[in-house]
Amino acid sequence: MTGLSHLVTYQQLPDGYPRSLRAPPREPVTPRAAATLALLRKGSEGLEVLLLRRSHRSRFLPGAYVFPGGRVDADDASEEMLALLSASLPSEATPPPPLGFGTTSGKVALITALRETFEEAGILLTRGGARSFPMVEGKGVEGLRRALHDGRKPFPLVLAAIGEGLDGGRLNQIGHWMTPVQERYRYDTRFFGAEVPQDCQAYPDGKEMVEALWLSPEKALGRNRGGTLPMVFPTLLTLEALLPFATPSRALDALGKKEIRRLLPMVEDTGDGIRAVFEAIP
Repeated sequence: MTGLSHLVTYQQLPDGYPRSLRAPPREPVTPRAAATLALLRKGSEGLEVLLLRRSHRSRFLPGAYVFPGGRVDADDASEEMLALLSASLPSEATPPPPLGFGTTSGKVALITALRETFEEAGILLTRGGARSFPMVEGKGVEGLRRALHDGRKPFPLVLAAIGEGLDGGRLNQIGHWMTPVQERYRYDTRFFGAEVPQDCQAYPDGKEMVEALWLSPEKALGRNRGGTLPMVFPTLLTLEALLPFATPSRALDALGKKEIRRLLPMVEDTGDGIRAVFEAIP
């Protein structure tokens, strides 16, 4: 992919995205560590992927369809969370080089991906399986997602109350992207993938994410070309990478074996759309 050129029309992009690229900050913003998780399931027509729509009030990519994810929080790197995650990883796990479970930053990114997916989509990957939690108030297990989202209960206590450990072992790292230098909000984001059951349901949090769709990569990309599913380059290229595969297991097995290179889109406004050339960086 490095060096390849990719052009998307304005209608394929979130509202305001081209305008934001035309007004970059004076100095490039230092990217913040982040993680995202593409959830895959077997649908009636083959592989489906979960896409969430960001609120139009969001500062970063308002209205865009994305995979659940977000920036790394300080608590994600706590000794307690790292111990909880390590207990969920198979001892024989050998991550694809150069990044993954074997580094502390890779483990922290896994925690972030799992936590953000729970907060934004209501899906928690546990050793007992994938569980769905609507965003509701309550004193029991039902209210734990709201308590985490509002900052009233930390993730380790939420997991303890649910009574099931994380299942980090089912995640494969499938990409690593950086936000273009023109953006005012920049992230250094590891992309993971995981399979969930066919009946797995997503419940957007209603604040950051306002819609959830399970679509085949082909349908998602078709709707994007038609202007009804705005996305940015990392999401689009991930969906394109999923196109050849009929099942989640085949996709994750193949993508998880590839060398993961951190890619920075070098973007320019052509007048017809936004063109990106992808540069691999250390």
